[in-house]
Amino acid sequence: MNALIWNIRPVNTMQAFERVITMDRQYQFDFIALMEPMQQTRIVDQYRRRLGFEQVVVNISNKIWIFIDQKYDFYILFNMKQQITLRMTDTDDHKEFIITMVYAKCHAIERIELWDTLYSLATDMSLPWLVGGDFNVIWDEEEKFGGLPVHINEIDDFRHCINTCNLFDLGFKGSIFTWWNGMAEEDYRDRNTKLFHAHVNGKRRKLQLKRIQDRNGNWLEEQADIAEEAVHFFQQQFHESSVPTDFTILVHMSVMINEE
Repeated sequence: MNALIWNIRPVNTMQAFERVITMDRQYQFDFIALMEPMQQTRIVDQYRRRLGFEQVVVNISNKIWIFIDQKYDFYILFNMKQQITLRMTDTDDHKEFIITMVYAKCHAIERIELWDTLYSLATDMSLPWLVGGDFNVIWDEEEKFGGLPVHINEIDDFRHCINTCNLFDLGFKGSIFTWWNGMAEEDYRDRNTKLFHAHVNGKRRKLQLKRIQDRNGNWLEEQADIAEEAVHFFQQQFHESSVPTDFTILVHMSVMINEE
C-alpha cells in the first residue's frame, strides 16, 4: 500500500493541496492522511473528489482527514480527539491490518490520554499495525532546531509509549528537518542545509574551550598555555609519588577463590 501522511496545515492553501495532487499522480497513493486541514468537515467531499478517491473519514475533532482507495474495506475501531484507528482489508488479497492516524495535543498532560489509548491497542494487537501522524513531540533533541526547548520528560513519555507498544521507526530519506514553512522545495533544501550547518557549528562553539584555571588558580587563555596545563593535569592524575605498602583494606573484601 502506498500512503501519504502529512500535516498540511491548512488544506486550503493551493500550493499545499496542489502538491498532494501532484504526488498522488506520481505515486498512486491508496491512502492519504492529512493533519490539521483547518477546514470545516462539510467540505471534505470537495477535496475527496479533487483527489479522485471514493472514501473519506474524518475524526471527531476534525484534525485528521483520511482518503481511502475503493479497493480497501474498513471499519473504525477508535475515533477520538487525538487519533483515529481503522481496521482495513485489502479486497484483492483479503489481507487485514490496522492503521492509527495521530494528531496529538500540544501539551504533555493532554497527550497522556493518547499514550494510554495506544497502550490499550497494543495489548491485543495481532495484526500488522501502522501508526503515523503528528505527535507534537520529538524522539530526540537532535530532531529540533530553534524554538522553545523541549522538556526531557515529554521525550521520555513518547519513547516509553513507542517502546512499550513494540513499534519501530520506519526511517526516512532526506533532511532531518521536514517543516517546509511555506518555502519552495529548492529554497527549503537550501535553507535546511544552512540550518543544519548552523546547528552543528553552534554546538561546536558551545563545546569550545576558551580558558581554564591552572593549578594556582590563574586563568589561562592562550592555546599553548591551556594545552600545557591540560597535559600537566592528566600526568598528575596517573602518576603516584610513592608506591603503596599498606594493604590492610583488602581484609574487608569477600574471598571469592579458595585454595581448592
